[in-house]
Order: sequence, then C-alpha cells, then structure tokens
Amino acid sequence: MTIRLSKLGQSRALEHVADLLNRLGLRERTVLLSGATYLTVATLLVYVTLPALQQRINEHFQSRAEKMIQAIDSPAAATAIGFQDLSTLQSQLDLLQALNADVDRVSIYGPVDGGYAVIATTEQGMLGTRASPEEVEPIYANKIKFTERIVDGRPVMEVLGPIHRGGNVVAVASVDMLSSRRDEWIYRVRLVAALSICIGMVSLLVLLYVYLDWTILAPVRKLVAASHQVAAGNFGARVGLRRPGPRCWELRNCVHSGCPAFGRTDLRCWLAPHTLGRGRSLTNSSDRQSVCRQCQVYQQRRGNELVQLADTFDYMALAVHRHSEALESLATTDGLTGIANHRTLHQQLQREISRARRQAGYLSVMMIDIDRFKLLNDRFGHPTGDAILRQVAATLVSQIRTTDLGARCGGDEFAVVLTDADATAAKAIGERIREAVLTQFYPGCNGEAVSVSIGISAYPADGSDEETLIACADYALYAAKRQGRNRVCVYSADS
Repeated sequence: MTIRLSKLGQSRALEHVADLLNRLGLRERTVLLSGATYLTVATLLVYVTLPALQQRINEHFQSRAEKMIQAIDSPAAATAIGFQDLSTLQSQLDLLQALNADVDRVSIYGPVDGGYAVIATTEQGMLGTRASPEEVEPIYANKIKFTERIVDGRPVMEVLGPIHRGGNVVAVASVDMLSSRRDEWIYRVRLVAALSICIGMVSLLVLLYVYLDWTILAPVRKLVAASHQVAAGNFGARVGLRRPGPRCWELRNCVHSGCPAFGRTDLRCWLAPHTLGRGRSLTNSSDRQSVCRQCQVYQQRRGNELVQLADTFDYMALAVHRHSEALESLATTDGLTGIANHRTLHQQLQREISRARRQAGYLSVMMIDIDRFKLLNDRFGHPTGDAILRQVAATLVSQIRTTDLGARCGGDEFAVVLTDADATAAKAIGERIREAVLTQFYPGCNGEAVSVSIGISAYPADGSDEETLIACADYALYAAKRQGRNRVCVYSADS
C-alpha cells in the first residue's frame, strides 16, 4: 500500500520534526548529528566494500571448483574414458564428492551417438542423460563455464571443464557446488560487517561525545551556568575557561622560582590573594581580573572561539559587577561622607526593630546635630563645612560598634542605630561620641572647636515602631539644643 502525503501534510510533518529538534538540547543535537554522520559514512563504506567481499567469496568458490575440474582431468580418468572403464571412473567421482562436503553432484559428459550424454555420475538416475550441444561444445574449445541454476529447489553453481587425453578434449566434467555454502559465507560477512558498524558506531559516539563534552559542551554549560547566576544577581560569577599559550614565566624568561606562577599553567595564579600583581597587593577578585586583562601575558594567550567568548562574558560580567557596585553604593551610601544614607538608615532600623521584637531585646536610636553648623559654613566657606561633615562622620563611625549603623540623614544631621543597647548604654556611647567630636582638630576653622547635640530614644520603652522612635529621638535632640547644646539628652515622656 502506498501512502501519499499532501503538501499540507508534508509541511506539518516537517514542522513536527523541526519542533522536536528545537526541544533537544545542545548535547542531544550533537550526539544525533554525529550518529547520523557516522551512520551515513559507515553505510557508504559497506555499500562500497560489501560487493567486493562478495566477489572475493565467489572467486574463492570458483577457484575451488576449478581445482576439482583439474583433479578430474587426470591421465587415469582419460584412460578410463578411452577404454570405457566406467566403474573406475565412477569410483573416482564418488571419492571426489566424499572429500568435498559442499559438492552436490559430479558428472562426466562424453560423445554418444552423435550427441553428448552422461557417461559417469555420482547421482543415480542421471546416467545416459543427454546434454544440449550449446552447453557442452564450448568446453571442447578448452573453456571453463560457470552457471547458476536451481536443481530440485536448491541453488547450485555448475562448473563445466574439459578432460584431456593426448592434448585433445575427450569429455566434459561437470561439478555442481551447493550455493548455500557460499551464501552462508556471504551472510556471515554481512553479519560481521553489521556488527562492526554497530560496535564502531557506539565506540565512536562515546569517544566523540567525550571529546565534544570536554571541548564544547562543558564550556557551554559553564557559560550557561554563569549567565544564569548573573541573571539571578550574582555578578561575581565567572566562566573561567583556561586560556592555552605560554606561561608568564616562559614569556618573560623568568628564573624566579619562588613566584606562585613559576611552573604553573594557571594564568591567574600569580594574581592570587596576598601575592603581588603588577606591583600591588590585590585581594578583590574583580581587581585581580581587571589587572589580569591588562597583563601582556594574558593578551598573548589566545584561545579558541569558546575561550574568547567566555573571556568576553567574564569581562562583561566584571563591568556589570562594577556598575552594580557603583549603583548600590550610590543608593545606600552618602556621597559626601561615605557612610550610610537616609534610605539605608530606615531599612536597617526596620530590620533591627523586627529582630528586637522577636528576641525581646533592646534597641536605641540616636539623632546627632552639629551645633551652629550654618554659622560655621558661612564663616569658613562651604569646602570647610564639607570637611567638617566628613570628619564628624568618620569620628562617629569610629566610636560605635561594628554591629551598629551610623548614617547621615541630611544637612548637618546624623543618626545612629544601636543594637542590643538600652537608654543607659546608648547615653554612654553618645557621651563618648560628643567628647571625640569636641576634641578633634578641624583644619580651616582657625582652631575653633566643633560640638554636637545628641538625642536618644529607646525600644521598647519609648516606642515600638520606626516613626515613633525617630520622633522621640528628635524631641530629645531639640531638648539638648534648648539646654545649651553640646550635650546628650535621653527622651522622657515627662520632660
């Protein structure tokens, strides 16, 4: 039954095949393409070599048949034919058949009554059977004839050859060899060829897959994994494919065996932490990679396209990382003083209030204002005022704990979030900050001192939310201002 597809059906079938291929990953596509390529090449090789092998097998069997004809063409057989000693001739034929298992029948045709008939044979009932002159006469011209025919439902190869006596052809020998033996050999050759193709295909696919996985798929997986990490926000992810080429110590003819890179194939080992890279110590991975790209050794180590692609991706991720760090710094730190800004203060305060609520702990908020800062700014200029802000911020950060957060709220006002500190502990820290600011020397102020006023509120005594705590700290700050500045006041509902 013939199945015919319309143009629409063919188009849909092609669409299904294309959709199936699109669903396959790079690894599956590579294996599929490699397998199809190898199968095509192996099939072509079989089609080219198998006919030659079959021809060799046919020639082998024909050679055996010719040797049997030559064995029959003996002086003894010729003498027996000449003296009509058919019993001797018959015994020779029976012996020949017994020694060759794939011989079906051996016969001798001789001239009888103006024609040709079987005068000796190994098959009963064929004696006297006549043969056509067209079949036998060419043999009398010293020619060997090969024919394929079916005898009793079995395929046989018949070989006709002359029997000589005194240089003349006196009879024709016929040898029927079973073709099943030859066909069995051909089948075995085909089977061995098929098994060889299968084993070779599997072996080649395994080797090809390992090679492709090592050279292409593994780098691609690293690239995909790194891109997913970058997409997820991990801008420090790198592909990190090793670039082939000369080592730095080879390129520079270096003999300094104490260098971490000496004798190593890893390009970046000499830029490892706590080692010198281009004359300076680098502990940040982004800085190390940036310096690595500027190095003459790195630039001369050229890899393949995948290495170059991975290198470009790493450089892109490095650039994105730096821009992300810069944006994060702009969003979370104050540009003038370098400490946390107002936004970061509120985020940290919310987190610390939640933590104190869960753990039934303490928390204090400190509001700090520079006394008469506007007057200082007008008298000594804005650059001096900026310097005062930076110095006060640095002093503030140096006097608090690492678990605390100091931030600039805006203008000349600062704030501190003190974790695990009640009002008493916060006041002690506030006094320490006030003393440190007062005793600092401020360039550009003609030796004039700078003081701060500080207001403090505590969780949970003065409030349980962000707005209340900041409002209470502000109220305490204004109280410190009213009491003469340069002092620390703790919020009290009675004051």
